[in-house]
Amino acid sequence: MKRIKLTVAIPTYNREAYLAQALETLQDQTEQSFKVILFDNASPYNIDALVSRFPSLSITLERNPTNMGNQANFERIMAYKFNTPYVMIFHDDDTIHPRYFENALQVLDTNEKILWAGSLVKYTRLAAKMLEFETPPLPVPMRLYNSHELADVFMGSLPVGFSPVIYRVSALTNIKPNAAQFYKWFDRPFMLDAVNGSKAAIFHFPFINYRIHPSQDSAQKYNEHIPAMINLTDYISSAGSQSTGRKYATTNALRTAIQNASSIKEFISILKRFQKHNLYRVVDIRPYAIYWLFRIWTKRIYDFYRQKNQDLNK
Repeated sequence: MKRIKLTVAIPTYNREAYLAQALETLQDQTEQSFKVILFDNASPYNIDALVSRFPSLSITLERNPTNMGNQANFERIMAYKFNTPYVMIFHDDDTIHPRYFENALQVLDTNEKILWAGSLVKYTRLAAKMLEFETPPLPVPMRLYNSHELADVFMGSLPVGFSPVIYRVSALTNIKPNAAQFYKWFDRPFMLDAVNGSKAAIFHFPFINYRIHPSQDSAQKYNEHIPAMINLTDYISSAGSQSTGRKYATTNALRTAIQNASSIKEFISILKRFQKHNLYRVVDIRPYAIYWLFRIWTKRIYDFYRQKNQDLNK
């Protein structure tokens, strides 16, 4: 019998169609030394019937009696006693390239100093694209990062995702997701903490298709949790290089303000909250941030007038 090296832990709630696609891509992995645990948050559909559609996968269903919420369900995963060397906490709405486990597990098996392996993600809004993957170059380009370098990566434009990361279970012994400080954005600090003075490996190839859709948690506003975003911005900008950190902080302040402000007054108020913590400086505004602001405001104005015309035509 083949040794099971990896546990794929999937927190899920009421995403039957998305989860089915995720399991389909797990079923297609060229490296099959893994098992799946679904941490179901009391989904209202027959999840047992969905599991039965994938007999080739070793799937365990851990069902919560009630919906505990995203954070509590994640904390349950972190408290779980995994009996494999590696664990992956995979999004139920993403899909995975058939050769990802083959590449990632080889890297982890051959270098004990690498505490986790991850990859880039490819963002898509098209459901038809979720099962389409590019052919990776050989060898697949990969880089090693310490925590300082990783913070700079997080502050850049490289699309590094939380969902692809495969951790050594031993590296997570003393690490907890800090939702109290960072709310739902604890993933980046968690990934930094998991490096723990060693190295992380990142494949510079999109092994994961990251689904963009209206119901996902990251698409929601979060006005009441702006202090958590300030904490996150401060944590990551302090962990990386100073010059990159200042520009990142200012860009993140502008992004937070534009996403959550419903008026110019509120926009300025949010920026002042970041400025109070030395996380916003006009001199550090990058062209990218200006472009991003212009794009979002243009979309908001368009959506406003489109809705207004629809109301008039009723």
